Amino acid sequence: MPVVPATWEAEAVGSLKPRTFMSIFPAQATLCMVCDIFKKGECVQGKGNCTLEEGSACRTRDVYHLNVKDGWIHNHTILDCANPCKAWKLYHTETKVSIFCCKGQDFCNRYRGKLRTMKTH
Repeated sequence: MPVVPATWEAEAVGSLKPRTFMSIFPAQATLCMVCDIFKKGECVQGKGNCTLEEGSACRTRDVYHLNVKDGWIHNHTILDCANPCKAWKLYHTETKVSIFCCKGQDFCNRYRGKLRTMKTH
């Protein structure tokens, strides 16, 4: 049996193919922040991370409730991985969910959660 040089890999019996850069150094998976309830700039429940699979993206869902006096008020944010991920807005009675997607950078959804600002007089 012939000796296979380090720059080649056997694909099938009797055939050789050149190794690509990606087969020598596989791409690292992209990580996303996971949080079931993100409020006031911090994860208060379900903190973790997830790894993107082919075709998926980091997802941010901002949840709002309708207040008759003040309009849409941000309640909390949900952070996770989704496959597929589609940016859109969902309205259901007095609840609105705004969905954002990102990929290509670790924790790209980390700072998408809304920070609640307090008015001072």
